[in-house]
Amino acid sequence: MRLLILVLAIGSFCVSGQNLSGVINQYIEVTAVDVNRHAVDVVSSSGIAVDDSLLLFQMQGAEISTSQVDSSNGTVTNYNGTGSWELAEVCAVDGNTITFKKQFDQEFSDDGLLQLIPINYYSNAVITDTVKCQAWNGTTGGIVVIFNHGTLDFQSSIQVSKLGFRGGQHVESTFSCSFALNLEDYEYDSNTGRAAQKGEGIAFYGNLDGGRGPLGNGGGGGNDHNSGGGGGSNIAGGGIGGENDDPGVFTCKGYFPGLPGRSLASNNERLFMGGGAGAGHSNSTWVTHGGNGAGIVIIVSDAIEGNNENILAFGGNAPEAHGDGAGGGGAGGSVCLFTDNINSTLNIDVHGGNGGNMDASIASNTDRCFGPGGGGAGGLIRYSTATAPANVVSTLNGGLAGIVVNSTAGCNGSTINAGNGGAGVEEFNGEVPEGFKCNPYCDLVHDVDLGDNINTCDQDSAILDAGYEGAQYTYDWSTGETSQTIEVFGSGTYSIILDDGYCISCDTLFVDNLSKPELPSQLFFDICGGGSVILDAENPGASYDWSTGASSQTIQVNEGGLYVVNIWDGGCGIAAFFDVFECFDPPNTITPNGDGANDYWIIDQLNNSSNNSVEIFNRRGQSVFKADNYQGQFNGDGLPGGVYYYHLDLKNGRDPIVGTLTIVR
Repeated sequence: MRLLILVLAIGSFCVSGQNLSGVINQYIEVTAVDVNRHAVDVVSSSGIAVDDSLLLFQMQGAEISTSQVDSSNGTVTNYNGTGSWELAEVCAVDGNTITFKKQFDQEFSDDGLLQLIPINYYSNAVITDTVKCQAWNGTTGGIVVIFNHGTLDFQSSIQVSKLGFRGGQHVESTFSCSFALNLEDYEYDSNTGRAAQKGEGIAFYGNLDGGRGPLGNGGGGGNDHNSGGGGGSNIAGGGIGGENDDPGVFTCKGYFPGLPGRSLASNNERLFMGGGAGAGHSNSTWVTHGGNGAGIVIIVSDAIEGNNENILAFGGNAPEAHGDGAGGGGAGGSVCLFTDNINSTLNIDVHGGNGGNMDASIASNTDRCFGPGGGGAGGLIRYSTATAPANVVSTLNGGLAGIVVNSTAGCNGSTINAGNGGAGVEEFNGEVPEGFKCNPYCDLVHDVDLGDNINTCDQDSAILDAGYEGAQYTYDWSTGETSQTIEVFGSGTYSIILDDGYCISCDTLFVDNLSKPELPSQLFFDICGGGSVILDAENPGASYDWSTGASSQTIQVNEGGLYVVNIWDGGCGIAAFFDVFECFDPPNTITPNGDGANDYWIIDQLNNSSNNSVEIFNRRGQSVFKADNYQGQFNGDGLPGGVYYYHLDLKNGRDPIVGTLTIVR
């Protein structure tokens, strides 16, 4: 686990033997998140410096279903980063803006509720008296975080029970109920008295804070009249509140109790405080609030000495109601242990709180059946190991639903359909989330840049360079190569992951291997009798640069010579050479009689060219003359008059010129 090693290596510089007690963490409200620059704005950055380590934690901001269906109302439709957390190191502090060295690995939303917790690195710390967190206040708190090198010695407990999401508060209803009226909506203003207040959860309250619909893991409040509140939840779901099923025909009923907090999905990464429970509906002064959920504990340590001490993160019980609906139980919180060694017994308790009983003992209500509260769910324990450590004793049970007590009606001893909270869960192979990509907006880290995309031509190679050289760097190319520079051929997308041992930087570019233009199909031409020829560079759509200064695909010429055109298409180019010859029309007769006229076979078009060969044959195909670099020296010496055949090769790629030559004597 690379992160754990990194954190504890930093912690090795701490002074040994710190004593821990009370509230040991600081909590800083985040007011805005810039997910592009990997930075946050905070209420105050006082005391935060470059290289400090902070834990970024998003507590709320989930979206939930508001469908008018019991099975889906209040379920999470989008977490929006709620429950996301990660360790981050400070790159820069500019006013109240903090930029981090690495890109965020987790999802955070700008409209969520986030807090920063500065990390104190301890060494062989001792818990000498109860360590606790600041109670969640709607903005910050609810978490204990300990990073320790060596052994964390428990001589006392860690306590975050009932310090998480808050239960729905008691509101005394003055609303006059009616036996003929069913108040079944999921949201009400609790001040109207039509429904009790919902428990707090990972979704924000809407415009209305009351009603039986849950807020994600916050239990729903009981609706009029005197129905029970729903239990809070964590990964497991809470229990539904109990109904008010008064036996009288014309008494007010309450068949729409608070729905339970919905089970959440952690993906073995997210962490949640226990959900607060919904309050029971009340029309008297007796307290019927819901139980609070528990907070979160995160411990990273080489080893732990448990000493039979405790980590307590259980949900709160709801109080007993008297002649009203009772509140639900709060959910257990979340405990994360990132250690491989627990050397003696450590007790971890994340049980859910019990729903409140409904006591009918007051004289006017002894024959009543008002609704008890639903039980809160057990919490979460996450280990970094593959199985639960042998020395951990865990308590994960869900809270029990409340019951009716001291009633003379038949409901006495019944939950009236109130439900127990679900049992908590254990998860394994957990890791402390930490970004791994370098933040390009941090000047303290490298940022690999392969440059712009590259065009090559007809399998020409390209050299790609990661740009950083040193023993601290490792190179991971998409080709599988591990050197600083690589040579690539052909089209393709090539990427590099550069790792300096702290963070990685990535870049990708595309190499487009283009085809060069084709050579024109005809490069040799003859001009005869004062005519002209058309030279065609072909490759329609390309650009052209002729030696004549023309830029068209074709040109017309009326003189022999060498004509050159550069053809460019998509960044690739070739040069084409056109040879235009004056017509070769060698004489077909010589009269070697010594009069000085037409005694030799003279070919004027050779223009003293030395790049040719001539061979002459008799009628039987026998070679009678052969010469390279022919310059007009043949006169038929020793040959009888008659018809002969010549073969003239200009050695320019053209087909040889053949014809007849008559010797007249």
